[in-house]
Amino acid sequence: MSARVRCAVVVAAAALTAVVAAAGQQRQRPVFRAVGALVTVEAQVRDGNRLVPGLTAADFEVRDNGVLQMVEMLDVESLPIDLTLVVDVSGSVRPIIEELRVYTRESAAALRVDDRFRLITFSSEIRELTPLMPAAEAPPVETIAIEAATSIVDAAVAALLRTRERDRRQIVVLFTDGIETNSALDVAALDIVAKRSDTVLYVFIVRQPMADWLTLAWHPANSRWHWLSRVEMPIRELSAAAQATGGTLQELNVRTQLPALLRRTLEEFRTSYVLRYAPTGVAADGWHTIDVRAKGHTVRARPGYFAGR
Repeated sequence: MSARVRCAVVVAAAALTAVVAAAGQQRQRPVFRAVGALVTVEAQVRDGNRLVPGLTAADFEVRDNGVLQMVEMLDVESLPIDLTLVVDVSGSVRPIIEELRVYTRESAAALRVDDRFRLITFSSEIRELTPLMPAAEAPPVETIAIEAATSIVDAAVAALLRTRERDRRQIVVLFTDGIETNSALDVAALDIVAKRSDTVLYVFIVRQPMADWLTLAWHPANSRWHWLSRVEMPIRELSAAAQATGGTLQELNVRTQLPALLRRTLEEFRTSYVLRYAPTGVAADGWHTIDVRAKGHTVRARPGYFAGR
């Protein structure tokens, strides 16, 4: 597979999104899911700030469109993780590029021997620097280089489009300063993809000293001296997309906190519960709302999924 995800891929994704939206009232929606009639839900259970271990399937109550379902629990220790790291390499992150290389290396180092690692960078273009590779291999951090404008939405969509393998878990971690300037897709497209994805998305907004970001609208975007068409900070929309997958968005003003936070995020994801059920008593197609509860504890899980033939 080519290391570069070119604009044609993004345009194709945009066209696909438009078709899905236009056909919503006329025919059944497609679904980015490869588990047949089974629905898999990642669930993190907390008592205050403390993770709650040791629960069984009997401790959970899962309702699909209000109908109680019979769930089974998968053994998370037997399910290796596929981590996709998505790194902002646009001009605005130039002051912290060395730190981003370190964070990338530490992300791979936090994985286990049977886990896999994929590296995507984004600026004006989305580049897959490495496809999924064994975690034991060193990621090519030296190839991470600053480029031009910022396509956060396009990068998030590209990362979420990969279907999770049935015997593995899949997580996407996206590092960015949150300044969007160049995506071909809009946040509505990201919302559509996030709700259909079977990947959990975590977004880290990494702040750094910089000039007033409003002035970036008048800064040349790349070596061709194209001007940035817009400057946006879609923090709320990125947070909503992460929550739609069962993940979160966090903003960091103290960058040195990121390595520890990343390790904790991966460990919490690894130890969260994986529930599975075959939907019964509900319509086969359309949007399904999921309500996951665990004996009075706080549960974070995806709020629903799309189903279709």
